[in-house]
Amino acid sequence: IDPPYYSPLSDNEYVRRYHFVEGLARDWQGVEIQEHTITKKFKSYPTPFSSKKGAESAFDHLFRRFKEDVLVVSYSSNSQPTLDEMVALMSKYKSHVEVVPVDYKYSFGTHSHKVGDNKNSVQEYLFVGY
Repeated sequence: IDPPYYSPLSDNEYVRRYHFVEGLARDWQGVEIQEHTITKKFKSYPTPFSSKKGAESAFDHLFRRFKEDVLVVSYSSNSQPTLDEMVALMSKYKSHVEVVPVDYKYSFGTHSHKVGDNKNSVQEYLFVGY
């Protein structure tokens, strides 16, 4: 599972920046693209992953729904819920939860001028629940 990442410190909202599949799923209905932006972002609209409380609730629902299955969830270290909160949520439904950290650097086309800048460096966590 690779859900949207919620972060109060970033405008990298999943639906706004990574919208191709979202647009297809909606048949481009009710989707307004901001033509003036370099990345042609969607106009923001609320989803369960648009806030920390909403993301926690969405993960709880997701983990409960798939409690009989093995879960592998990709999530970023700069997002909320935090690593510890994600482990606690998944542990409600899984007796074993492992976390595999992977160093990762986001690559945004408009940030090539930030050579040597570590602002885009994060850890991607793979939460494995079984």
